[in-house]
Amino acid sequence: MSDGATTDGAVPRHEPIGVSAESTVVAELVPDPAHEVGYQSEADLERAFIALLREQA
Repeated sequence: MSDGATTDGAVPRHEPIGVSAESTVVAELVPDPAHEVGYQSEADLERAFIALLREQA
């Protein structure tokens, strides 16, 4: 039986983001092992956030 892991070994997480009596909406997060290096400093988080905002603009 499969454990749900992707080909690179990352295990996706499913989180409910909206729940009602008739339906449930979930989001899937597949972790990127290349980016899992531990904690980020506040400055690193700010740089990453700004980069994401620029990509979306």
